[in-house]
Amino acid sequence: MIGYRVFGARAGRLAYAAFICVLTAGCTTEATDGSFGKGDGAGAPAPAKSSPAALVMYPKLLEAAVPRGVDMPRGLEERSTQSWDMSNPVICQSNGWRDEMCAEAIATAAGGATDYHTQNISVQMISFNHAADAARFFKGTGAEDDLGANPPGDAIDAYTLPTGDRGWTGRGITVRQGSVVAKVEYAWTPGAEVPGRLMDITKMVVDRVKQTQSGKNPTASLR
Repeated sequence: MIGYRVFGARAGRLAYAAFICVLTAGCTTEATDGSFGKGDGAGAPAPAKSSPAALVMYPKLLEAAVPRGVDMPRGLEERSTQSWDMSNPVICQSNGWRDEMCAEAIATAAGGATDYHTQNISVQMISFNHAADAARFFKGTGAEDDLGANPPGDAIDAYTLPTGDRGWTGRGITVRQGSVVAKVEYAWTPGAEVPGRLMDITKMVVDRVKQTQSGKNPTASLR
């Protein structure tokens, strides 16, 4: 198990962001080197499947959309879930979002689940004032049908995680739903046999964002 100290509010926030990177295979930037997905390499927005979100996702609403431990598959424990406004853009950048995204974002949030031994799930979100802003920043690099029929979200892309210090590896998906972009990363130890949960978790994340944007309690779960 990896621990960290908290030296004041700002240091604690930055330490938490670093904690996410350590437990996964490594920090990645949003969908800039993905291997497949919906959208194109130039970052042009894909046609939206849904109407613009009615609610702007400020920190507390964004945090509510992040799945908790009780929403994750059994055997995985919840990591700390937290949200931040943009009073300190360094926190946004340390969570792997690109500088130009952090310059226009209104909130970020992060959470996840782990068994601390063989597998780890990280969920990170960033929100903007309008769906068009999020679409402008979304970058996909592949074909839509590579993610199966009718993938979740208004735009979606997938990528391979870099190998971590302890050999952890895995996959990630970046997805946009309205004015929110989320990264879902699933990492595991070498040789570990883990279920193919990445797309199921991504669908749950999208459903929770949609519920929150509609003014409902986010109840989507894998339990």
